[in-house]
Amino acid sequence: MRKRDIVQEIISKRKRLGRRRDPASLVEDRAFGLFLAFDKLRIMPAKERALKQEMIRYISVGVVSCLEGYFRLIIRRLIDHGSPYRENAVKLEDLRLDLTTITRMEDAKVTVGEIISHLVRISSFDDINRHLSTLLATEYFAALGSMPISNMGTFEKVHPRGWQTLMTVFQDRHVACHELNPRVPWTFKRAIEQWRVLLHTVEANEALLHKLKVKELR
Repeated sequence: MRKRDIVQEIISKRKRLGRRRDPASLVEDRAFGLFLAFDKLRIMPAKERALKQEMIRYISVGVVSCLEGYFRLIIRRLIDHGSPYRENAVKLEDLRLDLTTITRMEDAKVTVGEIISHLVRISSFDDINRHLSTLLATEYFAALGSMPISNMGTFEKVHPRGWQTLMTVFQDRHVACHELNPRVPWTFKRAIEQWRVLLHTVEANEALLHKLKVKELR
């Protein structure tokens, strides 16, 4: 099997990302596309029930794409910010760096944060929580829960079942992508709640980064 070229993977991802913008803005754009999909699904006639069900199940794929892409950029942002997050990064699990990747980093102008954020495993929200807890040296989801959401109260108050929703959206994505005939209750209400939690998770995380005075990506 051909060996992965980690540096080239990162360079290719940079090109696909397009103009450099902050992670929250990138999520906002993708989430707006999901909102347009909701609007079309909402008015779909009853005779299109099978099509509506099929489309709803893939909302979780879009939501997880936003969460994974956003938090990979946040992990990069924290590590490239410097101390204490760079020192804490050595405690992250499942990182495998070979000598070739290390020697090519400088020539390709790839940062330590880019390498690590590209390599960490993210297949559930538990993975995200574990990585951020390690970098911040605190229980991440608890810190997130205390952050304000659009004058509605804290994240924890607005989404008392936020953890369950974030875990479920990853599970739904896995089922939608990998199982042939899943018996899962794909509902419009469930999809809308996953979308709302996505937006508020990003908003709360941005508030947390501001509180910590973590500088933006360059």
